[in-house]
Amino acid sequence: MAVDQHSDHSVTIHQTKYIEKFLDKFIPSHSTSSRAHTMPCNPETFQRLTKSRTPEERERLSKLPYLELMGSLLYLSTMTRPDIAYHMSVLCSHMHDPSIDCYNAALDLLLYVGHTRHYHLRYSASVAAPDGIGHASEISSNSGFVAYSDSSWHKPDELGYTMFGYVVFLFGGPVAFAAKRLKIVAHSSAEAEYAASSYSCKEIALSLIHISEPTRQEAISYAVFCLK
Repeated sequence: MAVDQHSDHSVTIHQTKYIEKFLDKFIPSHSTSSRAHTMPCNPETFQRLTKSRTPEERERLSKLPYLELMGSLLYLSTMTRPDIAYHMSVLCSHMHDPSIDCYNAALDLLLYVGHTRHYHLRYSASVAAPDGIGHASEISSNSGFVAYSDSSWHKPDELGYTMFGYVVFLFGGPVAFAAKRLKIVAHSSAEAEYAASSYSCKEIALSLIHISEPTRQEAISYAVFCLK
């Protein structure tokens, strides 16, 4: 992982060399690919991913480095690439019995990461509240600590996954983020949003334990915003 400090005192972190290294490992011919992978996946095929359908397919997958590929991508997604957190959550759920479609989706995700290897996380040191958000004084007085949550909701007869995600910002950059399947059976989009907010608040409480000064006595307030 590379950490760069800039003249404006901002800090960026990225994993460009790491991406190039495991691109060469898993897709040696990636430089000759004629298709630019500007999206992490094909949304339609990604929602139809299943486990192996036949013993023959299962045997074929046993000879492919799916688990090793997942490990490399998972490290990347948890460190500097929140943009692939959702896709990794889905792909990892098939690790016990992946299909060829899962493996191809993982390769597509790797090629996307290679195409966007310059992406990075930036910490500007700003504690100002984002535009259009209330509680500005509370956010500013708490080092710009603010969290967002969102969820998707699908009826049983619709394709897709009921997922939720959150991101916690501090000093102008993300310090915690995740995308996971919702662990409750939500009967409406509103219920799914409330559940996502609940999980986000648990992450906030954990984050505060790690980043607060041990001797700090006053209460720390925070704001959670559900994206519509």
